[in-house]
Amino acid sequence: MVELKPFKRLRYNIEAVGSIGDVVTLPYDIITPEKQERYYRQSEHNYVRLILAREEDGDNGDSRYESARRTLDKWMAEGVLVEDEDPGLFIYEEEFDFNGGRKRQAGIVGLVKLEPFEKGVILPHEKVYNTAIEDRYSLLKATRSCLEMIIGVFSDRERRVLEVMRKYVSEAPELDFEHEDEVRHRLWKITDKDDLDSVISAFRDDKVIIADGHHRYTTALKYYSDSGDERAGYMLFLLWSMEDDLKVLPTHRLLKRDSFDSTTLEGLEGFEVEDVDSGLEGLLARMGDSDESHVFGVYDGGFHLLKLVDGGHFVLDESKSMAWNGLDVNIMRSKIIKPLLSGENGECIDRGDLAFTKDARKAVEKVDAGEYDVAFFLNPPSIDEIRDVVDAGERMPQKSTYFYPKPLSGILMCRL
Repeated sequence: MVELKPFKRLRYNIEAVGSIGDVVTLPYDIITPEKQERYYRQSEHNYVRLILAREEDGDNGDSRYESARRTLDKWMAEGVLVEDEDPGLFIYEEEFDFNGGRKRQAGIVGLVKLEPFEKGVILPHEKVYNTAIEDRYSLLKATRSCLEMIIGVFSDRERRVLEVMRKYVSEAPELDFEHEDEVRHRLWKITDKDDLDSVISAFRDDKVIIADGHHRYTTALKYYSDSGDERAGYMLFLLWSMEDDLKVLPTHRLLKRDSFDSTTLEGLEGFEVEDVDSGLEGLLARMGDSDESHVFGVYDGGFHLLKLVDGGHFVLDESKSMAWNGLDVNIMRSKIIKPLLSGENGECIDRGDLAFTKDARKAVEKVDAGEYDVAFFLNPPSIDEIRDVVDAGERMPQKSTYFYPKPLSGILMCRL
């Protein structure tokens, strides 16, 4: 049973900060050093000072985590951040351009009770890196606050949650603005008891799959266990319905390999290589339109398609499910990256021989600039593929998915 409950939102006081667009940020894990610096200059109350504080913000040699805590306390004392009197759930909608059309995607935001993964209530779909867990743990311990949302997906087959959301999104939102991400963000608050009960009850017989925020959830579990504080037993979730045509982007791979040339691809066992002369857009279109299973794109100065000769009827790991064995990311790792690079993913990343990007154009630019020798492109996994792997009790590799668009940080937060 997924336990969802309303919360008292901590929010920016617009009268104190001016424009909401000057203080909210992209999520911490996609803030580059350049963006971090720009956010700092943009406003003295920019949210980056909480989620990605700098060491020099601290006094007396305190860590950046303690600096974030002091900043949070100061902003609350000064009325920069204020807490709602009444708890509620929220509807967070994003409107964005996607593949030549305008799309809308909305979800419910509330506190979700933490459950160990083995209970099968809250389920992961990807593996995580321990370094990020340590970083977010230190921030959570210092601030004792939900500063960013975890994204979860759930099944709303009976449309119970959708019906409540429809009722509100036809009315004027509390917030309505477009940010630097070129996404329009809208927010509504649900306080009606019948509506709250309807949404909460819709989750009681369901499970939630973590789409984004595995590190933050794992961090929260550890902090809850370490602290023993019942208030720490909940975390802020943005919950999207699987039936809502969710946008999942692939994460492409960049490789550095000294002896890579045009003959290297031909040496990959089980693949046939086809040159593509219609550029990146043509390559990605060919990948998406292909009727064949497991088609990959390549750029090494020229564009190519890699297709499995046998159609992919094989088992990578006999201990894993067919759903896991059929994932493009696993096929790429076993059949392409491993033969080209020695060592596991972590070792290759540490050496600088393997990197990831969701931006195919940037991947091409990095190869052209000589930063990497070759880029490999993947098709996005489907929601069904993700669900099948999770249902089998397994996880996809790191950097398998990129759910789009991510929610902004600083719109919704709460103290524990």
